[in-house]
Amino acid sequence: MTTMILERSFDSKGISDRFQEYSLEPDLFAELEQFIATSDLPHNVKDTARRKLADPTLSWETIAQNSTPPVVTSTA
Repeated sequence: MTTMILERSFDSKGISDRFQEYSLEPDLFAELEQFIATSDLPHNVKDTARRKLADPTLSWETIAQNSTPPVVTSTA
């Protein structure tokens, strides 16, 4: 499985963003799913972890807005 990760760097010229392609080994993905499935984490935490694994480009705000029940986000 290949995924694109946004990398942000800061230097004297300002902020620079670039997408970097990473390969997520299928075994690692299966191990993470197994951990999620067998953990004592609450259902909503498991759901969030699965959504972030399925699409790492999702922001935490997007996940919160699409959660049921809705989750309040803070900009603080």
